[in-house]
This record gives sequence, C-alpha cells and structure tokens, in this order.
Amino acid sequence: MTENDDKEHIKVSLRPFIQFRNGALLDIEHQLNFTFNCTFLPEHCKLPASPPDPSVTASIVFIYGILLVVICLETYAQRLCRKISAMFYRSREEERISFLFDQIVKN
Repeated sequence: MTENDDKEHIKVSLRPFIQFRNGALLDIEHQLNFTFNCTFLPEHCKLPASPPDPSVTASIVFIYGILLVVICLETYAQRLCRKISAMFYRSREEERISFLFDQIVKN
C-alpha cells in the first residue's frame, strides 16, 4: 500500500456568477484540492465484534428490574413506614391526624 492510498482527496469546484452593471455575467471557476489523512482507528487496534455474554445480559436485566420495582413501590414503602411508626407512637399519630384535619377544614 502506498502513501497515497490511505489519504482522502476532496475536490471542490466553485462557480460564482458576477453580474456587472451593464447586465453582463462573468463566469469564474475556482478549483480547490484538499488532501488529508484521516485515520480514526488503526487496523491493529480494531477488535472483532462478538455477541454479549448471556450471564452479563441477565445480570443487567435483573438489576434494572430491581430498580424499577424499587422506584414503583417507594410510595407504598413510605406509607408502610408511617403505619408502623403509628403503631408505636399513637399519641403522635393522633396529633398528626388532627393537624391534617385542621388544614383540610381551613382550606
């Protein structure tokens, strides 16, 4: 492979038209040539593609499933915590209920 084989060539051709006051058009042609070497990843660094490991895929799906369940059931867990604390602290729960009732009646 020669040095010119791995270089990219771009040729840009511009044809602007210039109009003079007397109405005549002048056609000018510009050609610009660009040569650049664009190597993003060398051939010796590329790895062949392989399918994902089934155990890793199953682990990731399991973790996402647990996260989804935790997010969806968070509200019910907070309600359960309030119910458990209300069983141990009945007077505080009665104060909370009366406060909430007063707030509802005010508005």
